[in-house]
Amino acid sequence: VLCCPGLAAGLSSWPVQGTDSRGDAYVIGQRPQRVVSLVPEITEILIAIDAADALVGITKHTVAPEVAQKKVVGGFLSPEIQQIESLKPDLILAADLHHDVRDYFQDKCPILTLNVFSIEDAMDRLTLLGRIFGREKAVDGIIAKNRGQLDLVAQKVAAIPAEKRQRVVRLMGFNNLVVPGDNSFQNDFIRAAGAIAPEFGKKGQAVTITLEEWKGFDPQAVYFCGAGELPEILSAEGVKEVSAVQDGRLYSFSCDLTCRAGINIGNFVTLLAGRIYGGALADLSRQVDSDKPSTCVLDEK
Repeated sequence: VLCCPGLAAGLSSWPVQGTDSRGDAYVIGQRPQRVVSLVPEITEILIAIDAADALVGITKHTVAPEVAQKKVVGGFLSPEIQQIESLKPDLILAADLHHDVRDYFQDKCPILTLNVFSIEDAMDRLTLLGRIFGREKAVDGIIAKNRGQLDLVAQKVAAIPAEKRQRVVRLMGFNNLVVPGDNSFQNDFIRAAGAIAPEFGKKGQAVTITLEEWKGFDPQAVYFCGAGELPEILSAEGVKEVSAVQDGRLYSFSCDLTCRAGINIGNFVTLLAGRIYGGALADLSRQVDSDKPSTCVLDEK
């Protein structure tokens, strides 16, 4: 989990120090000026808190006017080390999978890996980034808005009896049964929406499950990311026998919502709860920012 024991409550100046998600200690003595962000949701956060001026490099997965002139250093899965080095960064924001980047820059530039496994981890990461970039007030506003949306959803779903809570799976594979692990933030989204997330005894951001595990959980609703195309795996023998497929309760959301634990957590949980339960929760859609990525519903209705 995200762990920053060196950050004292109320800290509002540099240095900022602590331990990142990998257990690596860091000390940031002043506001970074030349940052390469290899994590799209972190780039999104920096834009939202008005810290994009510090960015010099991003991945191709971020398309926004605030970073239109920034250097693209490849994709999230395959950043280009030489491109990163040419930017002379004073901080690199990376993910676990960026082993090559970490190995190359470990003695040349500070590298922070800030994973999240829950909504609370995501809030902690927002707070930390606000401190690193001197944008604490902006972060406080984003957190307050998201918590307000989450609290409203919690109030709405509290009235749903336990026997009517829906079993929900976030499908990550289009050609195979890949889902978030038990400790993923995506399953935390499902729980925050008042639904039942699966527990397959497997940890990780993405794990493969068996057909027997899929049918044993028997999801009543399935969602995935993309432009609305139905994952091929949902048409396979056995897979299509679960309640969600039989009842046509298949939902497609923007990848910006389903795959990122950043600034839109409240928006997504609100949308998800409304889709899962409808009826009395349908009015939740009014709480979603109209300019944020929305949703496409794939069902018989």
